[in-house]
Amino acid sequence: MTQWFIAKYMPDLQRREPRNVGVVLFFGDRMLSRFLGEDPLDPGKIDGRSIRHKVGSPTNYRDWVHFWRVAAASGPEQIIARRPADNYYLERAGQQLAGGATDPEALLSRLFSQLVADADEPEEETEERRSDPVVQLFDSVAATLPFTQNYVVDLKYDEHIFDYAVKAGRSTLLFRHVVLNGNPKKTWDAVHTAAFSTREVAEAAHQLTDHPEPYVIVAKRDAGCEAPKQLRALEHKVGDRLREAAVPQEDRAWLMALVAAKAAIYNPA
Repeated sequence: MTQWFIAKYMPDLQRREPRNVGVVLFFGDRMLSRFLGEDPLDPGKIDGRSIRHKVGSPTNYRDWVHFWRVAAASGPEQIIARRPADNYYLERAGQQLAGGATDPEALLSRLFSQLVADADEPEEETEERRSDPVVQLFDSVAATLPFTQNYVVDLKYDEHIFDYAVKAGRSTLLFRHVVLNGNPKKTWDAVHTAAFSTREVAEAAHQLTDHPEPYVIVAKRDAGCEAPKQLRALEHKVGDRLREAAVPQEDRAWLMALVAAKAAIYNPA
């Protein structure tokens, strides 16, 4: 089984706003990792100047990177069980139960780019994510409906990454998060990519052991005049697998009802 963990740094334990600083990947019997400020060609060598404003004390950060690598050598369970409570911690982030990528280095690079590289993004972009109704939806159900982020579906001839995955009995509900904004090219690319992934996985679902049920869930942010057309395009391509998130209470009710319905189908009484 392939699984990965996110290394996080929480500057303020009261505000509880962690920052992703690294990825630890277990690929079969191999363990690979990459951390913020680290030289990819010289693992373990960290540029303290480049991370000073991101992790507080570079010395403490280096110690934690060393600790995680040592703990990870004993297996994935050890890096969770052995971590002391502190500003630094590791969190499960995703897994592939079967199949998966054949190049662990490429998978590690992709995960690091997706999960950690945005640590340098401007504060206004962080605030935009917090106000995103899709992010709010999954944050609001995290305590009662655990989910996995960046879930990889391996179709042998292709791979598709979904932003969120939720177990529903023996089925796995998958969600591609699309933001309709004022950038036409970026938005249309996101629309077409999400629609393609959703249709591909839906058509191959009967061949996969996790019984995937893919969906597209849309948020608007300064959507622009093309948003209605983009929504129609998604509806045309994915049908009732589309949800436009807007009202938190209604979105939560929809998600909980969907999980219950799919669980009943795959785990009949």
